[in-house]
Amino acid sequence: MAYAMGLVAGIFFSVLLIALCYKLIFYNHGRGRKGPFREKEMYDERQLLARGAAYKAGYYSLIFYLLLVILINNADKNTNYITDSTLGIGICISIGVFAVVCIIKDAYMSLYENAKRSILVMLIFGFINIGFGVSGVLEGTTEKQQYIMNFTAGIVILISCIVFIIKRLSDKDKEDEEE
Repeated sequence: MAYAMGLVAGIFFSVLLIALCYKLIFYNHGRGRKGPFREKEMYDERQLLARGAAYKAGYYSLIFYLLLVILINNADKNTNYITDSTLGIGICISIGVFAVVCIIKDAYMSLYENAKRSILVMLIFGFINIGFGVSGVLEGTTEKQQYIMNFTAGIVILISCIVFIIKRLSDKDKEDEEE
C-alpha cells in the first residue's frame, strides 16, 4: 500500500513540477512582462508588512517550541526527546503559525491569485500527507518518525486551509453587509 501511494505521489509531483516549469518558462514568454512572473501577482506594501509580522510570529513560535522540548528533555534524563520528528514537528508548527497569521492579516496570497485553486491544492496536499501518515502507522513500521512528520504536515496544511476558508467567508459577509 505504501509503495503504491509513493508511486502515485511521485507521479503527481513530477507532473506538478513539469507544469510549473512550463508555466514559468513558456507561458509568460514574449508578453512584455519582466521575468517569469506577472507583475499583477506581486504583493502590495500592506501585505509585505503583514508577512514580516507573520515571519516574526513563526520564528518566535519555533523558539518557544524548541525551548519547551529542551526543558522536557532535560527534565527526563532517561529518554532523549530531541529527535528528527520532534524538530520537524516544531518546523511544521512554525510554518503553520506563519501561514495562519498571513491568512488572518490578508497577506497569504496576492490580490490577483485564484483562491479556489489554492484551497484545492491545500486540501489535496493535506489529505495526501495525512494518508501517508496514517498508512505508515497502521502498517506498524518501526521507523514511524517519517510518518509522524507526514501526519503533522497534513494537519498543519488542513488547519491553514480551514482558516483560509473561514477568512474568505468572513470577507464575503463583510462585502455583502457593505452593499
